[in-house]
Amino acid sequence: MFSRIGTNVIIITVFLAASLSNAAAQTKLPPTSEPVYHVGGNVTAPRLLYDPAPEYSDAARSAHQQGVCKLSVVVGSNGEPRDITVSQPLGMGLDEKSVEAVRNWRFEPARREGIPVAVEITVTVSFSLGGHDPKIEQWLEQLQRTPRPPVSVSVEPCPPLSARHETKSSVVSFTIGELNFDGAVQLPISEQEEIAASLKRQSYTGTPRQFDVLETVRAAWQDRGYLKVEVSEDAKILTSSPSAERIALTVHVSEGQQYRLRRITFDKPLVIDMQALRDLFPIKDGDVFTRKAVSDGLAALRKVFGEMGYINFVPVPDARVDDENGLIDLVINMDRGKQFFISAINLVGTDPDLLQNASRDLPLQPGDVYNQRLIELILEKYATKLNPVPDPNHDLLRLDESAGTVAITFDLRNCPMPASSQ
Repeated sequence: MFSRIGTNVIIITVFLAASLSNAAAQTKLPPTSEPVYHVGGNVTAPRLLYDPAPEYSDAARSAHQQGVCKLSVVVGSNGEPRDITVSQPLGMGLDEKSVEAVRNWRFEPARREGIPVAVEITVTVSFSLGGHDPKIEQWLEQLQRTPRPPVSVSVEPCPPLSARHETKSSVVSFTIGELNFDGAVQLPISEQEEIAASLKRQSYTGTPRQFDVLETVRAAWQDRGYLKVEVSEDAKILTSSPSAERIALTVHVSEGQQYRLRRITFDKPLVIDMQALRDLFPIKDGDVFTRKAVSDGLAALRKVFGEMGYINFVPVPDARVDDENGLIDLVINMDRGKQFFISAINLVGTDPDLLQNASRDLPLQPGDVYNQRLIELILEKYATKLNPVPDPNHDLLRLDESAGTVAITFDLRNCPMPASSQ
């Protein structure tokens, strides 16, 4: 496994992922009739001797495209790569650049019982734009000199049920039997009825004030352009029992002015084209201003930067109101924070076979740029295996803020829940 540092502001990380099978398996015969094996058992891994870095394509650089391209490569017994195919594309010309570069790499060949043989491996090329903290640079240089740490696999039993935190609930649930809006309301009756029906369909835990029905009503009006709406309530209990209540609610609404969006701008240039960022918000200039569209856009921003390793990225909206024209200029202040790299990946479980299979399937490896989307895909794939009981000894993410690294743990023990928590 290897890592290299590109020049200028491009950092390119490369590693080899080999099969962890206990015995080498002959998998195919290429046109040369040379057997092709997987690393494992009595087959050693090839050693990288010469690895010129791939170049950024013009299209990818212009679009500030970043991410990972995975290649399947056969390294022949002569140490030369062949049969290079893209197994996880990145697009915008970066796949072709990866193949061009890897074709020129040279290896000390793998060996089987001391004899050079061909093996099939996976090569991952990560493209990242932007400067890095000196500590990150130092850490990457260290990776270049030494092999990356492997994925850690640990077989552990579930803790005793008595050792787990049990929670008991005695809160009251309530439903809304009657809901009316009053005040100088301009919102069409059909939309008021839609809001009321949505609230009445739900069952809530706690009390009306704990749930804050008013906040939901306020959000509904703000999603229709009434940014400065004010609401208050009068509530009375219709029916009551020790565990449930049914209430009647009158909400007093002072709508204020309806606003439209003038424009969305960003407070500083970052690693992505500004228009690409703007397109993440599902609202056009001139549309009625909606809080939900802004919320969805902010979530999309966090997702994009999370895929590039910016775990602590925080977008803060600043709505600048033009009351005279009924328009809003939305400025997104973005605190990108530090880009994080993966220092370790740990798999914990009770089933050794599951852990070994999972370790082979992971789309991330130690040394990669952190990618929130890939983390979510892993969690989705193993959703039925994840431990539903939080274990403070196995947090999903453990950040080293000063070093800009994160250790990831996937707890695949799927421990049974305490009876009182189910």
